[in-house]
Amino acid sequence: MIYYSKIGGLVVYFTKKVFIKISSIIFLLWFLIFPSEFVFAATSNQVTWQFSSADGFNISDSAKVFFDNNSTKLIPDDFISGGYQIWHDSHTGGVGDSEGWDIIVSDDRNYIYFCGSTDNGAGGNGQGFIVKVDQNLNEIWYQTYVEGTTSTDGMQAIQFDSKGNLITVGEYVSTVDGNAYFKIMKINANNGDVIWQDTQARGNTWVSLWDD
Repeated sequence: MIYYSKIGGLVVYFTKKVFIKISSIIFLLWFLIFPSEFVFAATSNQVTWQFSSADGFNISDSAKVFFDNNSTKLIPDDFISGGYQIWHDSHTGGVGDSEGWDIIVSDDRNYIYFCGSTDNGAGGNGQGFIVKVDQNLNEIWYQTYVEGTTSTDGMQAIQFDSKGNLITVGEYVSTVDGNAYFKIMKINANNGDVIWQDTQARGNTWVSLWDD
């Protein structure tokens, strides 16, 4: 295919390769002359999901996940590989923090699972949480699992086992002895119930386990 550009009374023709290269150069020059940040703005193409007032999570929290994929329906592949994830939170009732640290999508592409840390809007100790939503971001269930002494305690990674259950790893600093621990848990993906869990101590050494 041949592309052309009309410059005054002159018509200039390009091949696709040259056209793309010239377009890229023009874009780069524009960005250098007029620098700006690439920001996902809240638009009608985004979907907002908000925590419910489930037990252990204050209703004052409004931790939100934004999806921007030119559709009001989540496309999981685009969401994960395309970099469309923005985790954002705000609190109407004082200080607080909620963070999403990992996300997986079921093989049938019907459900999405988030894990992370929340201090329930209280600005205090962190709790690990997992939440399951459908493709329309309707909440199926929400559970908290570990609580420690720091604001960053939480579930850091989540994955499926061969039977479709969830395997998650969390870290926390004990409220009893002040030592760092990590916990491996097997979770029923249908309802969030714990099937089994194993806790390992790491003394006073901080534990950081991120994915995989």
